[in-house]
Amino acid sequence: MVEVDEDYIRDPFNLQGLQDKLSKEKFKTCLRMILSPQQPNEDDLNDEAFLELNQESSDLYGMIHARFILNPKGLAKVYQKFLNGTYGTCPRALCDRQKVLPVGLSDTLRTSRFKNFCPRCEEVYLPKTRQVNVDGACFGSSFPQVFLMHYPRAVILPPKVYHFEPKIMGFNIAGKRGSKYFDPPKGNIRYIEDSMQALELEQLKDKEAAAANNLAVDFKGKLNLNSQDSNENTAATGEDGELTNR
Repeated sequence: MVEVDEDYIRDPFNLQGLQDKLSKEKFKTCLRMILSPQQPNEDDLNDEAFLELNQESSDLYGMIHARFILNPKGLAKVYQKFLNGTYGTCPRALCDRQKVLPVGLSDTLRTSRFKNFCPRCEEVYLPKTRQVNVDGACFGSSFPQVFLMHYPRAVILPPKVYHFEPKIMGFNIAGKRGSKYFDPPKGNIRYIEDSMQALELEQLKDKEAAAANNLAVDFKGKLNLNSQDSNENTAATGEDGELTNR
């Protein structure tokens, strides 16, 4: 995270909508704690009420931080960290150690930790440093896109993003990436694996559903035939009875 300017925090316009998260008095108390230069002592750290207020102040600072990094000053501070490689590099081998950006999968607090977004493969990965426990809402889900729009030359991408193509003895495998028969799964979820297990499972489920439907239709057809035969036998028996009575 970057340090939010004090002037930005003191401007009420930048805090619009955040007052609804807390009560009016508690909101002011949290702001005073954020802007206070004093450090907590041992007695404060043993006070449960102080720890609860400190957690709420941290949440408020995180929401302010998510807004601050979307303006030019905040973007400039993140840009310096990006150049220094503070957020790490992409773990994908074919991305050639591309520097990554922080991103949150949700704008709601306590949903998930922050993740790393790679501008080259446009995928999200877990950060290598697990000791940094920062909420993803402190960065927000829109930050990487805003950063790349503000600094279009910050990330120079190659003309083609290379994907791994599995081969056997130099030949492509039918149904896998690189083959003309490769049909990647479609939908909202982007699969980063090269296997087709997910698609094969879906096709298998469709086949089982179709087979079950066919069995149901055949069973209904047999029931209809049996009922028709019984009706015909009943009608024939009734005619024979009439003839006998006559």
